[in-house]
Amino acid sequence: MTMTTPLFDLPRPASNDLERAVTAELRDKVAAGIIDANLYAGQIAQAVMLAREIDESRGIGRPSGRAQLHDVLRRLLAELPQPEIVASSELDRVLEAIQAGAA
Repeated sequence: MTMTTPLFDLPRPASNDLERAVTAELRDKVAAGIIDANLYAGQIAQAVMLAREIDESRGIGRPSGRAQLHDVLRRLLAELPQPEIVASSELDRVLEAIQAGAA
């Protein structure tokens, strides 16, 4: 089995930065009612565990393996319910003003 090592020592994450960020994002989405914590409990646990594994793998193994882990986490988070995006352009505001004036 071939082990790969970095050319220079990378600092180990002191506080699991990615895990903390993913946990905070998911906690905020649950609090806002975007994600049902009971319905998506398994996917939430997977996302947090995967983020922890990514943090712990810094400087270990091949970069392509880490990239694959990042991609899996990105896809997992994208599959969870997302907030609705409400776009309002200048044209929308003009149309609303015209419609309000016509009424």
